[in-house]
Amino acid sequence: MTKAPHLCIVAPALNEAGLLPGWLQELDKVASELTKFRSTVLIVDDGSTDATSEVLHSLKNEFKHIEIQALTLSRNFGHQGALLAGLLSVPDTADVVVTMDSDGEHPATLIPALLDYWNEGHQIVHTVRLESEELPLIKRVLSKSFYRIISRITGVKIRAGMSDFKLWDVKLIRELDAYFPHCGSLRLFASYIAPQGPVVEFKQVVIPGRKSRFTFRKMLSLAMQSVVFYSSFPMRIIGLLGIASMLAGVALIIHVLIAYATGKPVQGWASTMIVLVFFCGLNTLSVYVLSEYLLRISFRSRLPQYVISRRL
Repeated sequence: MTKAPHLCIVAPALNEAGLLPGWLQELDKVASELTKFRSTVLIVDDGSTDATSEVLHSLKNEFKHIEIQALTLSRNFGHQGALLAGLLSVPDTADVVVTMDSDGEHPATLIPALLDYWNEGHQIVHTVRLESEELPLIKRVLSKSFYRIISRITGVKIRAGMSDFKLWDVKLIRELDAYFPHCGSLRLFASYIAPQGPVVEFKQVVIPGRKSRFTFRKMLSLAMQSVVFYSSFPMRIIGLLGIASMLAGVALIIHVLIAYATGKPVQGWASTMIVLVFFCGLNTLSVYVLSEYLLRISFRSRLPQYVISRRL
């Protein structure tokens, strides 16, 4: 008899004590319908300061159709760090992984559709969040602009609304496990290695009174990280500006030499200050761009992306 495929659902959790019971109950219901699969839920407690850990312990044996496992990180490493910890800690018996949020905003009812694509042989299945009219207009505009700019600069095919709610084949995870800690953005990495992967659309569940944790600052940080890891565009722009500046400098030198040879006075202070200010600004910008590449690719890549302090 062929054993049932093992599905592992990986979900980061940060201060989700109040939402975890309902979300796990929904997962248990979905798992009850996946009769051909054995289901495990691996929750990564990303340094929660509420009762998330206690809730996980109390619910460990409360459900019939899902096995609950948990990792507790030593501190808050962020959403990407928690996802990495989960992806690289899935049970050895797992065959397929679905990554999703533990707050209920990613509909668990979509999991069977993702598994259908996996049964067809796809190793990565993407999901795209449909824009909801309930979301603020400014957030919708920023989201679309963010993905459009990232796709244009990096050359990676990524649609607006692409999320970390994905299906991953475990064989692929094992094959690429050395690359995951240094991939920058998991959603961009998934699009990079599987640009033609199937896409399933979903409508995000809006939880009343809940504020999005994906702030503008985090969006900007993710954008910078994505560009640094997947594109040399900023460095090329700096290079072009440097060439243009050199040409302008050569032209200015020729102008000064001609003026000196013909005995015409050269107006000095204003032009000199303009040139100094421009070149000083360009040099500072160049150093900043290079520093970002050095910081993210060299220094931060040597730090641990996560540290597991306890396993449940």
